[in-house]
Amino acid sequence: MNFTWIRAFHTVASQKGFTRAAESLGISQPAVSGHVQSLEQQIGQSLFARKGHSVSLTPVGEALLQRTRHLFAQVEELDDFLLAAGRLERGVLRIGADSPHGIMDLLRDFRARRPHIELRLDLGNMRRVIGSLEAGESDVAFVTAASIGDTFIACPLRRDRLVAIAAAGHPLADSARLPLQALHDVDFIARERTSQTRILFERAAAAGGVVPRQIMELGSREAVREAVAAGIGMAVVFGREQPDDPRVRSIQLDGDGLEGTQFLLTTAERRRLRLVEALFSTAGQRISLG
Repeated sequence: MNFTWIRAFHTVASQKGFTRAAESLGISQPAVSGHVQSLEQQIGQSLFARKGHSVSLTPVGEALLQRTRHLFAQVEELDDFLLAAGRLERGVLRIGADSPHGIMDLLRDFRARRPHIELRLDLGNMRRVIGSLEAGESDVAFVTAASIGDTFIACPLRRDRLVAIAAAGHPLADSARLPLQALHDVDFIARERTSQTRILFERAAAAGGVVPRQIMELGSREAVREAVAAGIGMAVVFGREQPDDPRVRSIQLDGDGLEGTQFLLTTAERRRLRLVEALFSTAGQRISLG
């Protein structure tokens, strides 16, 4: 189907004449006539009965007009949608994050500027979040890591540091600060191997000769916190991710290699999208690397 021919037919039928159709389309009358004739030749039937300067629809033309009315109503709706999307008055921004902590304020500010944009947030560990971004299943990603390579376009947002957590009754729970070496040979609860929290901690622990006694591996920070609260062992989490919990004490750790940065990431291809540009712009006004 040639859309130009269909549009020419619809305009002639709606305007009830080739001259008015040409004026409406902004092209010459012979061009309009040529488009209609090409369509008639393609289907092998006349669409208009011509008498002098007047035209009327044939039965096939009438049937086609009923269908093109629906078609161009949808085209107009599509034009309206694209215009609104271009002004960022509607649309969907897909977001992957390895934690909800630290991003909700940014999303709140973005929503204040773009209230008609729908936000879809998918939470998972860093590997899953990065995989979704690479696969085009999300537009942007929030992750906390020691560093990000040059595969993605990255905007650093804020720094965070690993802290130890222990049950309120644990022998070390009353310590405000501990050296990393204090975790050597303690009962320890670890995140899954792909967790950035675990990767960062194990790297720092290995550099300091620290070997905790791992007794459990869990797949989420919430599960780790519950295990700690139950007194099963100690663990480490990023400080901003630990909520107030009377059952659990947070303990500052002294040592190197325990700091990570939260990044807003996207791909070079998606960075050109106006919604992604708008989020990066909002993020740039909120950067806090203290």
